[in-house]
Amino acid sequence: MSFSYDEALRRGRICLHPTNCMWGLTAMGAAATAELAAIKARPVTKPFIHLIPSWPLATALWWPLPGEPGHPHHWAKLLQAIWPAPLSVIWRRRAPGEDAAAATLALRIDAGTAAPWFSAAMIRLGMPLPTTSINYAGQTPLYQKDDMIQFARRHNIFVPPCLMRAQIPSRPAPRPSTLIQILSATTYKVLRGGAITQAELASSLTGKQASP
Repeated sequence: MSFSYDEALRRGRICLHPTNCMWGLTAMGAAATAELAAIKARPVTKPFIHLIPSWPLATALWWPLPGEPGHPHHWAKLLQAIWPAPLSVIWRRRAPGEDAAAATLALRIDAGTAAPWFSAAMIRLGMPLPTTSINYAGQTPLYQKDDMIQFARRHNIFVPPCLMRAQIPSRPAPRPSTLIQILSATTYKVLRGGAITQAELASSLTGKQASP
């Protein structure tokens, strides 16, 4: 099934995808973010979080993280210890010929336990995939199976066969990933609360301080 998912993405389809937080929308290609923004009726200038399958891809996409690399509380060591997890992190984007401060990129390595086939597809594709909740801008994210499928059919979105077969029980609305931005070697800012609490962040990010 994951190979058919790869093919749908390569052909430019917007696809539903699983995470350990909630199902979302993704796409690949130069027009992916514009297409996702159009479906959600949100500004195309608002950036998306990107899912990645492994830490080496983060180091290829981000400018070197701040601080002394050999320090036991360096950002790289802490994030490698935390990920995979529902924690999305913003840092400076690495781009040839571009000022390091000119752009940022939000990344997350999600736990593959949600759907091993999706993790395998990401590894094969070998590139960051934008991710966003299933909803129109300003509305509550959809998480019940029938609602997600109805939204997908309305917009010609690829639905993985496993979702069609899945029995998803009614439950309280899941929380999105927690979103932070790295500010310096020792500070970060919480931009969105989510599945990882402030207390869990403080415990995991040893030596780092949350900025107001």
